[in-house]
Amino acid sequence: MALKPLSGRKGIFFTLIAIMLMTILTIAFAPQEQVTHKDRVATVNLRVDTANDFVKRLKYSYMEESAETSGRHALLALVQFINRTTYLPDYNAVNTTFVEVFMNGSINGTPVECYLDTRLQPPIKNRDCEPLIPSDYVVMRDRSFLSRMRAMENASSEYLNIKVDFRDKADDYYVVFYQGNATGPWFVGINITANYSVDAGLASWNVSQTVSVLVPIEGVMDPVYLVNASFNNTIRATNSTVWNLSNLSRLIHDQSYRQSPKAPSLFMRLYYNMSHGGPGPAPGSVFASGSECCGIESMVNPNRLNRDPPYSISSCTPKSYLDWCFYSASCAPDSGVEKLWNVTGLTTYSSSRKFLGFKLTTEQAAAYNISDELVESVGKVECPPGYCVDAAACDNLPAQCNNQVQDGGEDGVDCGSVCPPCLSVDRRLP
Repeated sequence: MALKPLSGRKGIFFTLIAIMLMTILTIAFAPQEQVTHKDRVATVNLRVDTANDFVKRLKYSYMEESAETSGRHALLALVQFINRTTYLPDYNAVNTTFVEVFMNGSINGTPVECYLDTRLQPPIKNRDCEPLIPSDYVVMRDRSFLSRMRAMENASSEYLNIKVDFRDKADDYYVVFYQGNATGPWFVGINITANYSVDAGLASWNVSQTVSVLVPIEGVMDPVYLVNASFNNTIRATNSTVWNLSNLSRLIHDQSYRQSPKAPSLFMRLYYNMSHGGPGPAPGSVFASGSECCGIESMVNPNRLNRDPPYSISSCTPKSYLDWCFYSASCAPDSGVEKLWNVTGLTTYSSSRKFLGFKLTTEQAAAYNISDELVESVGKVECPPGYCVDAAACDNLPAQCNNQVQDGGEDGVDCGSVCPPCLSVDRRLP
């Protein structure tokens, strides 16, 4: 049966009801549907924004902080390794060994703790040592760069439900350890190129970035002192910029460091490259240049040599007390090419006084602006007691022999009579 159209007032009424119901339904449901959609969009946007902010923090903060922190620990560990074993053989070995310590916390596949824990005699050079290392003995454990990347993977998954995938092998990264113009003398540089992915479900990122950080060397032990002198000298930059006798005395006392383009850099000291710029042993010869950008030097404090045995000098051959001369054979001996001098007001001649036998070359004295304070070296009597055949001559000198005055029948300033013999009547530089 066909439906007949409604007619009359009744038809008009039902038509109005139908329109009203449709209007009510539209008013009731349309706004609710719109709010739900907005909420869902807002949630998605928030999720994406959170993930995007995470990627930015990962890229511009966490990666750099991890590289700098792991680099500092790796540098400290590398110096300790050299102290426990010996110098690294060359420049390439320094870079290769540092990169392994930095990335994996190991050297030749062995955790660095196995080399450095003095309770292991000799060091166990494989991973069999790991169970023997106490849990509280930490050098690079959980501090390597890859350890920090794994920690971030776990944290992002657990707390943000974001999957981060770093490469898990050191070979997947390109790392360079260096010193140069970009670092200056008081930092070492680390460049690391990394590729990783971030998956937040609703969005994903593939990231390739190169991180460059500078790691400070102040507070690091100088390997040259550790290996050659058997005591620690921590690298600290001097505050002095103007040089005179007073500031040089403070430099010796503190054993702090100053920049010098003729001195070796810390990087060079890691493989005992003590080459420098200066006169060689033969007339007209010169030694290879030091590090123009990054060379650092300190003065050997004679007090430390006497106070912190063992230390030995094979003979009493005079040497400059500038560290890269004193701890190497790279400086010219006392000769007509580059003469050695004592320093008035610094050098003493008694074992009970500081700066016993301190000497510098003519060129070095000029660099520290003390050329007017030079006096001829008096020779063997300057040797620390116990280190030369006539060491007794160093002991029990009268006070007048160190008062910088010619008195008491002396033939020169603090020499002759009851004092060590003079090499010339006037011991000052002409």
